Amino acid sequence: MKSRRCGHFVSQQVFESLVEGHRGRIFNTAGDAILAEFASAVEAVRCATDIQAALRTRNDQLPPNRQVRFRIGINLGDVMLHGHDLLGWCQRRGAVADGGGTRGICISGSVHDR
Repeated sequence: MKSRRCGHFVSQQVFESLVEGHRGRIFNTAGDAILAEFASAVEAVRCATDIQAALRTRNDQLPPNRQVRFRIGINLGDVMLHGHDLLGWCQRRGAVADGGGTRGICISGSVHDR
């Protein structure tokens, strides 16, 4: 359990650094979920591929039981601000990334068309 929390902390640092580097912002977190917002769909995709590459590099140095894997979903569409939360269809994308597997990037048709 302790190593899982440590892995999550390191992963969160990777996310925060790369999201900021791609001119995005983390809007909300819940458990191991992170909701980030980008002004550009292209930057969101670049950030996602950089996150997966950074995690893969880190995971290559760890035994399987200490590796951290994420699914990332990217959508381009309208969102609503509800209090301090961002609501929209984008929240479902991560759940279907990689066919529901343990890692991958899933983009919506609207992102693909950009």
